[in-house]
Parts: sequence; C-alpha cells; structure tokens
Amino acid sequence: KIELSDFYQEFHEQLADPSQVKRYVEFLRKKGRPIPNDLPTSVKIDTKALFALMMDKAAAVNRDMLHALVVLRGHGYKVAALTNNWQIDDDERKDSSSTTLLEPYFDLIIESSIVGLRK
Repeated sequence: KIELSDFYQEFHEQLADPSQVKRYVEFLRKKGRPIPNDLPTSVKIDTKALFALMMDKAAAVNRDMLHALVVLRGHGYKVAALTNNWQIDDDERKDSSSTTLLEPYFDLIIESSIVGLRK
C-alpha cells in the first residue's frame, strides 16, 4: 500500500531521474526522430499537478469500451479490470465513484492499492 503523498514523491523521483533523459533519447533514436540539442539533464515537475491532469483525462468514461464490455459479457466472456488506483490520504478528497460505477461491467476488479502492486 502506498499513500498518495508518498506516490507523489516516488513519481517525482522517477521522473526527475537523469536516466529518463537517456531513455528518451534512445526512444527518439529508435523512432528515427530528431533529438533536440537543448534537452535538460534533469527535470523538476510538480507531480501533484501532473497527476491531477492525468486523472482528469483518465476519469472520462470511454463509451466504446463500455459497449465492448457489454458485448463480451453477452457472449459469455469473463472480463476483469486491473487498476492503478491509490489510497487517499486523510487530507485529500476521495472520489471512489469511478470504480463503483464501473463494477456492473466487470466480473472482477483488481485494485492495485489493495493488492500492493501497480502496472
């Protein structure tokens, strides 16, 4: 289990790791894309703000995906979800409605914050 405040710190450390710039350069080379001359050697990112932006986008319901789940289940397939969710610190607002709203579409939902792993 990782608290959200701890996640922000770990996320920041991972993003700020100078080896990430090397990995990005390798990615660009592999894809045949130009490599900027002014890449920073490290970055400082407000991971709390970045994560909020990411979650705003991720919270949008993909209606095509819901339809696919209904069709699959209608054909007898079992469907499961593996989340990358978190336990909210006491001082954070928790909106757990997304998992609750999606429960009817899945036979099983495995929450990373409960099993102690992430994708």
